[in-house]
Amino acid sequence: MIHSFVSYFLGRLRMGVFGSTARRAGFVPAMLLWMLPGVTPAAEYFVDQSIGDDANPGTEAEPWRTIFRATEAGALAPGDTLTVKAGTYRDEEIALATAGEGAAIMLRFLEDGEPGNPITVRANPGDEVIIRCGMQFGCVRLSSHNVFEGFIVEEFLGAGIKTPEQCNDKLFCFDYDGFEEGVIIQNNTIRNGGNVATTNNAAIELSACLNCEVRNNVLSNVFAAPELGVPSGTGVHAFGMGGGVIENNEIFDMHEGIGFKRSPADEGGAIRYNAPLVRRNYIHNLTGAAINYFVSVGSGGNPSHLDIQVIENICYDVSTCVAINTPRTSSAPGTDLTNPGPFEPSHPVTITNNTLIGRLIWR
Repeated sequence: MIHSFVSYFLGRLRMGVFGSTARRAGFVPAMLLWMLPGVTPAAEYFVDQSIGDDANPGTEAEPWRTIFRATEAGALAPGDTLTVKAGTYRDEEIALATAGEGAAIMLRFLEDGEPGNPITVRANPGDEVIIRCGMQFGCVRLSSHNVFEGFIVEEFLGAGIKTPEQCNDKLFCFDYDGFEEGVIIQNNTIRNGGNVATTNNAAIELSACLNCEVRNNVLSNVFAAPELGVPSGTGVHAFGMGGGVIENNEIFDMHEGIGFKRSPADEGGAIRYNAPLVRRNYIHNLTGAAINYFVSVGSGGNPSHLDIQVIENICYDVSTCVAINTPRTSSAPGTDLTNPGPFEPSHPVTITNNTLIGRLIWR
């Protein structure tokens, strides 16, 4: 019944019955959204530290004061946008006051968006919005179908932006149900971080992330703490990233540009996922490789990457432009890792139209 009425309403609209002023004002699409069962119009919320209060409703006239407020359960729903006005946000200070000493302090966006209906967290266009949260490993954590764009993230510990580590307690980084999907990280500057005694320091760390996109970011100056004793620090560090794209990023002043430490598959390896497309990145001034595909028995025994595509990238002043490792892999979860399975190369591999001022290594 309701759909018949909507069809009638659209027909009358095309005939001009409701007037051009009403159409221009945009109230008609809003009315139709409310008429459709289960459809709620998306909302836009605002953060402005200069005039805001976390007790406010989050409108532009009455914004929240902290980004931390938007990470509360249920604060954002699929289709919603969070717009953050100019300022330097040190949200760990707010979290400490709320949660107490020793609490896990980070901006953890827990709510999933939906395909075609993401949750968008963005800096207000034209504003300089800086996020600093140097008290926890991983400054900003995103969930499925979250879009994060336009920020400066700096002075972080471990990783600047990451997806949750869904598979840390597993021998194999499998289990499709645990993956995040459709995360988009774009148009950010992520710099001056790391400083943890681990090999997992990164500007962006994507753990178990399917069809995720990293584009148009500037990533720089990420290094491990000196006590680690080995060089470390990566622009984009992928643990089980399947599909998606890493493109149009500038990465410099760290150890490694883009590193793939594990390849994704479902439980038992029956379903395999292609490696992300790596395209048109500008990677320079590194102590290690610009692009490194590394799958080892020691890091989980995952199968090698499928359908590697490295296209139209530029790398210079690096130790290696593209390194593709093809280790022996275990045959199943629980296999003795000291007795790996057969040698399995990554395949197929396409390296096309790159400017390689350095070396290409196939191990």
